[in-house]
Amino acid sequence: MKSRNFNIQRDLSIPKDLENPKRAINFMAAVASLMVALTFIIRAAITGITYDEAFTYLAYARPLMDSPTISMVESIFWGSVANNHWLNTFLIALVCGGLKIQYSEFLIRLPSVIMGCVYLGLVLWRFCKGRLNGIQYAILTFCYYAAEFFGLARGYGMAVTLVFAGIILYGEWKRQNYEKHVLLLLSIGIFILSAYANSVTLVCCFCMGIVMGEHLILEKKLFSFVRKCWPVLILYAGAGLVIVKYHFRVSGEGMPLWASSGSSIFGMMAEYVNMLFQGDRVIRAVSFLLLLLTGGAAVYLLVRRKLTECDLGIACLVYFVLLVSMDVVFKRGGFYGRTLLPAYPLVALGIYELLERALQELREILFALQEKKFHSQEKSYSLQEKNLSCEERAFSLQEKSTSLQDKVQFAARILGAAFVVMLTLMYAGKTDLLRTRDWYDDYNIKVDFYCNPDFFSAGEHASVVFYQEKVEWDRENLFQEYSGEEKNSYVPE
Repeated sequence: MKSRNFNIQRDLSIPKDLENPKRAINFMAAVASLMVALTFIIRAAITGITYDEAFTYLAYARPLMDSPTISMVESIFWGSVANNHWLNTFLIALVCGGLKIQYSEFLIRLPSVIMGCVYLGLVLWRFCKGRLNGIQYAILTFCYYAAEFFGLARGYGMAVTLVFAGIILYGEWKRQNYEKHVLLLLSIGIFILSAYANSVTLVCCFCMGIVMGEHLILEKKLFSFVRKCWPVLILYAGAGLVIVKYHFRVSGEGMPLWASSGSSIFGMMAEYVNMLFQGDRVIRAVSFLLLLLTGGAAVYLLVRRKLTECDLGIACLVYFVLLVSMDVVFKRGGFYGRTLLPAYPLVALGIYELLERALQELREILFALQEKKFHSQEKSYSLQEKNLSCEERAFSLQEKSTSLQDKVQFAARILGAAFVVMLTLMYAGKTDLLRTRDWYDDYNIKVDFYCNPDFFSAGEHASVVFYQEKVEWDRENLFQEYSGEEKNSYVPE
């Protein structure tokens, strides 16, 4: 019996008729990113100043605009509290001083708004390039808590953007077989800059540093990297020591960065889930399930010696362990709420990487068992089936295996699409253009100040002082404009 030639290799190229659907998906993702951006842009433009924003502007940014000297910079940075996020303060002074406009809520928030747009652009770009799948795109884009801080003049949203950019550069360095040291240097520099956006990011930087050092050692490139890049590394070390010293100074005794009295991995996991989902019962259930799956995936991969292949997964696990250990060692409480936000891209991508890698291992085991089952059935083949050529039987086996894989992939796509739709709806349900969760009451001060005549004498609240000075500046500014004098003469020549 003549044997027939069968090609059992599958064509993995994308058919031309699938190009248009891919473009349509990219277009819908771009529209979704634009809608997310509009939520924090509109909020930044129409809402009143919050306490922390006003305090940062009045105590640090405006003095820096008035007298940008070395002594002023030193007094602001070393004489400040944790409310002062260095990169945020500097960019506020740069924007407001450069445009010569004071007390503008939107301009004060403009650096954070730009950083938020950059973050969404990076996520969309990676998705369109195929570096992120739909689920990863949705998890990173529809984080409403991050969107809230992209519309506030704080350093937390800036840190989110910089951490994600550092992860991208690290991934590109790894994709280039650890050869292009400039990518690693840029990644390290971006991570250090993220600590200047908010010093709580130092923990995230340390975790990524462990992963980077691990690969440099395993690839036997550590000494060559240090030998070629030592001048830049010395500069990075100096910059890192400065922000580390600042962090421990502003978080010393009596100056806490956070108010929690204890720390637990479940509590931190619930905080991250709360950034995406809504509803107390849903958050608790998802947190418990996610913690169980993540822990199980980590143990499973460790047993199968595959854990070292999950770089972001390892960094994420170290991050959680470090936060709990810091609570035990320093007795300062754990990170909660906004202090957890800068590491959101690392945690989201790290957990996803662990779960995806564990599922991939399970699928390979399942397909291997199925293939073994197919081979065992050969004993019960009829005489006619036994006369078939080896190539035909191999083709039959390949077809059955392919059919199983197609069913699994189809089910995964349906579940993934449902998950993306759910996150989109939850983001829409959380959207509030008039306030954020962290400063729910502060947004009323602007309305009260301008509508209630008795509110002018209310306390020393930073937001109240801000609007008191804003009224005086506007009155003086309008008078100077009417009389033909130069506006904003406070800006040093």
